[in-house]
Amino acid sequence: MVAAFLITATVAGCTSNDRPSDPIAVRISPIKSSVPIKWDPCTEVADVTVRELGFDPSTRRRETYRNDEETTTGCRFTRIVQDEVAENRAELGWLTVIASTVALDRLRNTISDESDTSINGRPGITIPDLSGYSCNTTMSGPDGTIAVRLGAMPGETWRPCDQIENAALVVESTLPQSF
Repeated sequence: MVAAFLITATVAGCTSNDRPSDPIAVRISPIKSSVPIKWDPCTEVADVTVRELGFDPSTRRRETYRNDEETTTGCRFTRIVQDEVAENRAELGWLTVIASTVALDRLRNTISDESDTSINGRPGITIPDLSGYSCNTTMSGPDGTIAVRLGAMPGETWRPCDQIENAALVVESTLPQSF
C-alpha cells in the first residue's frame, strides 16, 4: 500500500509585502546577488500553497543560477510517497517556482514551441516538454518573470501538463497584485 508522506513543521516565514507571514517549514537563506530579486519563491511560497499542489514543503531547497546581467532563483519541492510496509520513500515528481530578472518578451524570442497563455490576467507562455514528463508556464512577475515547472519521474501516471495551469494559478495568487 502506498500513502502520501508529508512532514509538517511550522516556522514563521518572511514575506516582502504587508500581509501576515504564512508558515514555512524549512527556512532558506535570502539570495545574495548583484541583481536583486524583489519576490523570492523560497521565502514567499508558503507551505499551504505547496501542499495544495500535492508537494512536500519540508523538501524546500533553493536553486539559483547567476551571471552578471541577470538573476534567476527558485525553490524546488518534491512529491513523495512512502510504502508503509517497507518504509521506503520514493520521489514521484517535483515543483519548481523560479523568479527571474529575464523579461517575458526575451524568453518568447529565445524559446521555440511555446504557446501564449494568461494566468489570472498576467501574460505568459507555456513550454511543454516533448517527453511528456515535465511542463513549464512562465508569467510576468515582479522582477521580470515567474516560472512554474512541474515534473514527473518517468513511469509515473500523473501528467505535469495536465496540472500546470492550476499550479500556475495557485502560485500567481501568491504574487503581489502590482509591481
